[in-house]
Amino acid sequence: MTDRTSASNDWWHGKSFEQQQAWKRATDDLVAAWIAAWKAGVSPTSERGQVLAARHVQWLSEIPGTPTAEGDGDRSIQMVDCLGQMYVEDPRFATTYDGAEGAAFVCDALHTETDVALQDPVDFAPGQRKRWGPH
Repeated sequence: MTDRTSASNDWWHGKSFEQQQAWKRATDDLVAAWIAAWKAGVSPTSERGQVLAARHVQWLSEIPGTPTAEGDGDRSIQMVDCLGQMYVEDPRFATTYDGAEGAAFVCDALHTETDVALQDPVDFAPGQRKRWGPH
């Protein structure tokens, strides 16, 4: 097991049952917000789409061992873009977002968010996030 995998396992197993359930509820709430926005016809580049993308990245940054948690800007951008693509390409993940079209909405919004971050890398620095902070 790598140090990163160990960190995320320790993080998860270090949570109480109630904390694990709270994490799962927060995850379900994020997914529900993505689906609601997609079904409402929200543009992935709109303010609402970008708030969701920033919220998604913030959610990822809470998981130890991820580039977003470590504040590694270049790897964070790569990870977020790859995750978005995986949501579309892997039917198991697309189902999470109510199918391929919902997953494509998430992917497009995340990609737009990382494009902005490429233009302003401070957005990825822990404690200095302008767009990727808590929402």
